Amino acid sequence: MLALFSRPIARAGTSGSGMPPGHSSYTAASTAGARHLLPTIALVFAALALLAPPALATGPSITSLTSPTHPVQTRWYPDNAPRFRWSSAWVLQLTDNASDDGFARASDERVVWQGFDGSDREIYTWTPAGGVEQLTNNARDDVDPEISGDRLVWVGREGDDATTSEIYTWTPAEGVVQLTDNATNDTWAQVSGDRVVWEEAGDGDCEIFTWTPADGIVRLTDNGRSDEDPQVSADRIVWQGFDGNDYEIFTWTPAGGVVRLTINARDDLAPQVSGSRVVWERYVATTFNFEIFTWTPTRGAVRLTLSGEDDVSPQVSGSRVVWQASEGTNEEIYTWTPTHGVVRLTRSGTDDFDPQVSGDRVVWRGSDGDDEEISTWTPDRGVVRLTRNVTDDLDPQVSGDRVVWRGSDGNDFEIHSSTFAAWGYSYLIDRTESTAPDATSEGVASEKSYWRLADGTWFFHVAAAGSVSDWGEAATYRVRIDTRRPTTRAPFASSVLRYRRATLRYRVNDPRPNGGRARVTIRVKSLSGRTVKTLRLGLQPVDSALTCSFRCGLPRRTYRFFVYARDLAGNRQANVAANVLVVR
Repeated sequence: MLALFSRPIARAGTSGSGMPPGHSSYTAASTAGARHLLPTIALVFAALALLAPPALATGPSITSLTSPTHPVQTRWYPDNAPRFRWSSAWVLQLTDNASDDGFARASDERVVWQGFDGSDREIYTWTPAGGVEQLTNNARDDVDPEISGDRLVWVGREGDDATTSEIYTWTPAEGVVQLTDNATNDTWAQVSGDRVVWEEAGDGDCEIFTWTPADGIVRLTDNGRSDEDPQVSADRIVWQGFDGNDYEIFTWTPAGGVVRLTINARDDLAPQVSGSRVVWERYVATTFNFEIFTWTPTRGAVRLTLSGEDDVSPQVSGSRVVWQASEGTNEEIYTWTPTHGVVRLTRSGTDDFDPQVSGDRVVWRGSDGDDEEISTWTPDRGVVRLTRNVTDDLDPQVSGDRVVWRGSDGNDFEIHSSTFAAWGYSYLIDRTESTAPDATSEGVASEKSYWRLADGTWFFHVAAAGSVSDWGEAATYRVRIDTRRPTTRAPFASSVLRYRRATLRYRVNDPRPNGGRARVTIRVKSLSGRTVKTLRLGLQPVDSALTCSFRCGLPRRTYRFFVYARDLAGNRQANVAANVLVVR
C-alpha cells in the first residue's frame, strides 16, 4: 500500500488512437460522426513532477467515534456494557504545486480535474494504480472535466480569445478524441457510460447534442430557442428548454425521443437525472422562492417541498434526492426517498451548501464558523465531518465511497480524495487516556462492545490502517461507569410551629465513583401515606450532612418525610430514609 501512494507520475505526453472506421469529421452542418484528434504530443515533460506530484497520504484517520450506550463523554452512566461505533477515512492529497487545481470529479477509483500548468489549464487524472497522469499539453484552456468510469469529457477553448470551444473525450484505450469541430461554442459536456451530451451555442440559441461511439453525433433539438444544461444517465438525457415564455424540463431517450415533462407558466430549472428519475427546481413567482420536484415515468411529476423558503441545487442518485434549503438565516441539507420522505440532515447553526449524492452517501461543504469544511452522511453513520483545518475545503463530489474536493493550502487550491474502506482496525479499552493501540489489526468491523466493566473512568482507543504498516492516529472516547446506588439517611425528627420555617436534616451517601452530587427530592406525607408536600432540591452534595427548610403551612398534626435521591449516573437510591415531622 505504501508503494501505491509513492508511484511516480506518468512522464510521457498524451497519445490517442483512432475511432472505429467509418467515423467522419463533424461540422455545424453534419452530425454524421466525430473527427479524430490525431495527437502529436509525444514529448517527455521534464517539469511534470512539479506540476502534478504523486498522491500524498495524510494517513487513515478515525472521522467519527461515538457510543450509543454512553453518548455524552462527560456524563456518568449506570450501564457497564458500553458499545462503540466509528468511521474512518483515508485522505489523500493528489496534487501539491504552486498553482490552482479545481473542478475535481470522481467515478469509482478514477479522479479527474483541471490544473494550471503555468500558461493555461490542462486535464489531469489519477487512479490508485497509475498515480497522476497529465492528459493534455497544449496552448488552449481545457476545462470542466466530467467522468463516467474510464471515459472523460471536457471543453477545450479554442483561439486566443476563446470565442469558440470544442468537446473532447478520453479513455485509456483510445487516448484523446476531439468530438466537435465547428465555429460555435460547444459547452456543458456531460457523460454517462459511453454517451456524451453537450449544448451548442449558435445563432442566439442553444441546442442539445449527444454522441456515442456507435452512433456518432446526434442532434436532439432544433427549435431556434434555448435548450440548456443537459444531464445524462445511461441513455436518458434531460435539459431545461425555453418555450417562448419560460423554462420547462425536457427528456430524451433513443426509444422515446424528446418528451416534455413540464407545461406551466413558471421556470423549471437545473434538472438532474439518475436512471429514470428526474429532479429539478421550480421558481414559484407568487411566493418568490424555489421548490423541488421529481419525475418518473410511472408516477409523473411529484412536488417534494412546500416550505415557502428557497429549496435549490437538487441532486439525485437512484431514488435518493438531496438539496439545500434556507432554514431561517442558515442553509441546511435535506434528503428525500420514496420510503422515508423528507429528512433534514444538518442542524449545525451555520451554512451548509452544494450537496452531492452517490447511492446513500451524501456530501456537502459547510462553514464551521471560520472556514469551509467537508462533511458526509450515510443512513447508518449519520453526519461525519471529513476535514478539520484552518483553510477552505470546497466543491465536494462523490462516487460510491470516494469523495473528492479542492482544498486550500493557504496559497492555492489542491485536489484531495477520501475513501472509507480501512485495511483494519486496532483497538483496546483501559484506564489511561494516552494509550495508543498496537499495530495488530482486530479486523474490519467498526463496532465493539464490552461487558461488565468495573465502575470508574475508561478510555476506548481505536486506530485505522491502510495496510499492515500504515497506521493513522488513534482516536479516544471516554466512558464513565457508576453502577452503585446511593443511600439516604434522615437521622433526626423535626418539629415546627405552624407557619414557621421547618428544617429537615438528611444525608445522601454515594460510594465512589460518583460525580460528587445527587438529585434529591423530599416528600412529606400524612400518616395514611398521602403526599402533602414535595420539595425538589435539585443537585446536592453527597457524603455530607444537609438541611432543607420551608415555610410550613400544613395543618397541626404528625407527618413523615421521606428522602429520595438519584446520582449523576441515574441510579436510584437503594433505600428511602424517613423520619417524623410534627407541626404544632
